[in-house]
Amino acid sequence: MLAGNFVSCLSVTILNSYIAVNYMRIEHRQLQAFGIAALPNVALAGMFSVYCIWLASCLFLLIRQDRRRHSAATGNSALLAISQPPPDETLYRVPIMIDQKINWSGYIKFALIICIILLLMYFIAALIEYSIWKTIFINEISIAMYFVVIAIFLIALAFVARSYAKVQLIVADTGLIKKSSRGDQFMSWNEVRLFAIDAVEGGKDVMTNFQTSYHHMPTLFEVSSAKDMLQWRFLRPPRWYEIAFAQPVMGYVVYEQQMQTLLAIIATKTKQPLYDLR
Repeated sequence: MLAGNFVSCLSVTILNSYIAVNYMRIEHRQLQAFGIAALPNVALAGMFSVYCIWLASCLFLLIRQDRRRHSAATGNSALLAISQPPPDETLYRVPIMIDQKINWSGYIKFALIICIILLLMYFIAALIEYSIWKTIFINEISIAMYFVVIAIFLIALAFVARSYAKVQLIVADTGLIKKSSRGDQFMSWNEVRLFAIDAVEGGKDVMTNFQTSYHHMPTLFEVSSAKDMLQWRFLRPPRWYEIAFAQPVMGYVVYEQQMQTLLAIIATKTKQPLYDLR
């Protein structure tokens, strides 16, 4: 799936680059006749190129993490996390429910950044067009469609972000349950063979929500059995330059206590040490 996304994005990049180069060969009056500007296509090709580079780096991290996962499963002590959650037999007050919801302020910040970038690209393209042909071709229909596409994208993103952010972890006496829009997962304590900090959200067979974790604190954890893997995010208060689509329902203070309790319960129930796969 990830390789397919990479190939498709690369194909779109090449196609847009080809369109841009050929349109730039057309005389300006022909551009007016077609109502198509070349420079926005160049900008679009650049955006897809950056996305392909990011996707390739994520693929590299995923392959590296999968190798480290297999090594940790065999008991490689070099991959043990520096800080281990202390097992505590007094923490068996289960079930514990840990809920998170969408962070609308983070979504609005992201939407504003996207709008500013797109408008800036359009403005720069217009300036370059003016510097080349000493005039700017304005097509009201194209501009209107441009803003309609942005609005549709942001509305769709809002639904996706809301669905992604709504996650519930249930710590039961028999195992860990994760409820999300992608379905429910259950991992029995008796089946856990690996307890680890991850760098990438996803695995060899799970790539539906491919994200990286570069936070100053561990934010992505997993428990794995011989066949299945259950991952969850440890939400941290975002720094001023970070964008967070999710936030705890009970606030970060209570949430921090709940998550630390969860890590301690996993260490106690599974008898597994915590590995660091980053």
